[in-house]
Amino acid sequence: MKAVLDVNVLVSATIQPLGKSGQILTRATAFEFDWLTCEHVLAKTAEVLARPHIQKKYRKWVTPPQLAKFFNLVRQVAVTSRARAASP
Repeated sequence: MKAVLDVNVLVSATIQPLGKSGQILTRATAFEFDWLTCEHVLAKTAEVLARPHIQKKYRKWVTPPQLAKFFNLVRQVAVTSRARAASP
C-alpha cells in the first residue's frame, strides 16, 4: 500500500506525537506502507511549523533539534519526489 501524508497530518504528528497523526507517522516509519511525499509538502510543513503561534504553543515539539530530527526521519523513510509544474 502507498500513502501520501498531507501537511496537516505531518504538522499534527510533529506537535502531538501520541495522537492519531502521530500513530500514522509511527506506522510509516515502521515501513507498514510506502510513504510518498514531495518537496512542496515538506517545505509547506516546515513553513507551518515555523509560524510564531505554533512555535509559542508547541515549544517542546518544534525546537530546531526536534525539527531537524523529524525532517531527517522523513528523508530516510519517505519516497520523495519533486512536484511537477502543471502543463498549460
